[in-house]
Amino acid sequence: MDTLSNFQVSLDTIGKDEWNRLLGQFDDALIQQTWDYGAVCWSEEQLSHLLLKQKDVIVGMAQVRIVKVPAIGKGIAYLRWGPLFQARNAEPDAGLLREIIGALQSKYAADQGHALRIMPNAFAGTPRGTICETVLREAGFTVAEDNSVYRTLLVDLAPPLEEVRRKLEQKWRNQLNQSERNQLTVTEGTDDASWQTFEKLYCDMMARKRFDTTVSIKDFGAIQKTLPAELKMRVFIASAAGEPVAGIACSFLGDTGIYLLGATNEAALKLRAANLLQWEAMKKLKQLGIRYYDLGGIDPESNPGGFHFKSGMSGQDVSQLPAYDFYRSSSQRLMLKTAFKAASAIRAWKVRRHKKEVAAT
Repeated sequence: MDTLSNFQVSLDTIGKDEWNRLLGQFDDALIQQTWDYGAVCWSEEQLSHLLLKQKDVIVGMAQVRIVKVPAIGKGIAYLRWGPLFQARNAEPDAGLLREIIGALQSKYAADQGHALRIMPNAFAGTPRGTICETVLREAGFTVAEDNSVYRTLLVDLAPPLEEVRRKLEQKWRNQLNQSERNQLTVTEGTDDASWQTFEKLYCDMMARKRFDTTVSIKDFGAIQKTLPAELKMRVFIASAAGEPVAGIACSFLGDTGIYLLGATNEAALKLRAANLLQWEAMKKLKQLGIRYYDLGGIDPESNPGGFHFKSGMSGQDVSQLPAYDFYRSSSQRLMLKTAFKAASAIRAWKVRRHKKEVAAT
């Protein structure tokens, strides 16, 4: 353990169970920083875990993926949607973020010789976003050259539930009213049976629609299976006459719930089941005291139908901060550029592979 002023930094001294338990202490926690997500989507061997302590209290965390260049032993330390530094029910602290960014630079760049990429979990124009942008630039980071920025709609759940409902667009609210008259039954669960019901709906939908996506339902199923109970994705299923017609899977961590996956069959559209499921998710978030609902990304050009549906929930159109790079040489800069260009090509390959997976299901 190293000491930075009155802070202590430790690297890879924690186990999976303790890491996942500590996530509950942070408002900026999210599923991508769970140990299980990293192990499934990358590999457990590539994961590194940094902790920042102040007077024996954990005040910062970062799950980092290390990708090394063969024969060199150095490569890229990639922190996606982190670090975590905003304590539960507290305002983001710029001084605290400076400490953890400094620790990341010290451990991964100076000590291990890696280039460092950080994609903050923060939206542009928010207090947390402004702090992240300022601190990263002060620390010598530059905006990544190959950026694609996550854009979504963010529903504010702070007002009373009646007001949240009144803010829904009129047509969307009318469809919700219709769905509530259609005698649909909604169940919520984190158990294996709930996930299996949802997965079947999802695979049937994908076989029918065959749209492009990098999402692997099998990966999310593997993550769900190993996540501890308190961190599991919540599955909402709408059924008509006892038959499942639609489902959504959401992650409820930190101060923001995230809509991750959705599935419908042909009967669901007429029944307006998707409207009812989204409303039930918002009600649950409100009940749990979670402030925001991230509607899972928007792309008005390539998916106008999804954008139109999500727009009806009257969320604020927001964009995540870009990724930021820290490197010490032109060769490290070239390595970052080349590596993430290759990653884009791999994502395109995954789209093609996913189509084959669905077709074979």
